[in-house]
Amino acid sequence: NLHCERHVQYFSTIEKYLKLNDWEIVEDFNVNKIIVCGCGFHDAMYEKINRTLTKIKYQNFLQKNVIITACLPKTHDVELKKNFNGYTVSLNNEELLDELIQAKVRFKDVRPVNIFRFNEKCGTGDEESEHFYIKISQGCLKECTFCVINKAKGYIKSVPFENIRDQVGAALKLGRKRIFLMGEDTFAYGIDMGTTIIELVGKILAMGPDLELYFGYLHIRWLKKYREDIISLCKKNIIRELHIGLQHVNEEMLRRMGRPDVFSEIYDIIRDIKSE
Repeated sequence: NLHCERHVQYFSTIEKYLKLNDWEIVEDFNVNKIIVCGCGFHDAMYEKINRTLTKIKYQNFLQKNVIITACLPKTHDVELKKNFNGYTVSLNNEELLDELIQAKVRFKDVRPVNIFRFNEKCGTGDEESEHFYIKISQGCLKECTFCVINKAKGYIKSVPFENIRDQVGAALKLGRKRIFLMGEDTFAYGIDMGTTIIELVGKILAMGPDLELYFGYLHIRWLKKYREDIISLCKKNIIRELHIGLQHVNEEMLRRMGRPDVFSEIYDIIRDIKSE
C-alpha cells in the first residue's frame, strides 16, 4: 500500500534491516525467504496478499519460508490462520523476525527510514520523496466503531521528543525543509505523555523556524480544540498540509461511527483554515 506513508516507512525500514544483516534482496523466487509486508486497511488489501501467495505457490515455494509482516497479521488474523501456514510477524513483535533471519542487528536497533525511494516498477518513478518522514505516534484513541486499524496499532503511543528531535536534526543536516509528521491521529500526539501536538510543533520550529510541516491523518475533533493554533500556524505558512478524514456529513451516521460532531461547525473551521 503506497498510499499509507506509515506502511511505506515500515517496509523501507525492513529492507534496510535486511541489508544491515547481510541479506541480498532480489527480484525472483530463487531465494531463502520471502517477506510480504501486508496492509490490513481493508479487505481489498487482504485479497491482494492472497493473489501474491497464489503466485508464490505456483513457483513451488514453500509457505514455511514466507513471512507476512505489518498490520495484516492482526487485522486479518482469522483469515490468515485458515489459508496460510507460514510465519506471521505483527507490529511490535519484530523480535520474531530477528529469530527467523538470525539477525545480528536487531530490528528495534535499526533507525527508521525517513526518505522514501521507489523502484520504477511501483509506478511512482525512481525519484526520492521531497519530504522527510517522521513518525510521531502509533495508534489512536480507539473510539471509531468502523475502523480496523486500531486493532493492529492499539491505543496511542507517542514518540518521545528526544527521538523526534534527533530525526529533525538529521533532516536539517541534509537541507530538508519539508517535514511530514506521521501517525494514525497526528493531533492526538502527547495525550499519553501530558503534552500536546502544539507544544511539539513549537519545539520543532525552535530547531528550524523556516520548516514546512505536513501532517498525516487527524481526527476532526482536534479542529475545534486547536482551531486558533492551527490558523495561527497557517498564517505563518508553516502548515502546508492537513489530512482530515471527515468520513460523513450526516450527524446520526457520525454518531454511529463513533465520531459525533456537527458537520456545519467543522465546515466553518475548514473554511477559515483554507482562507488563511
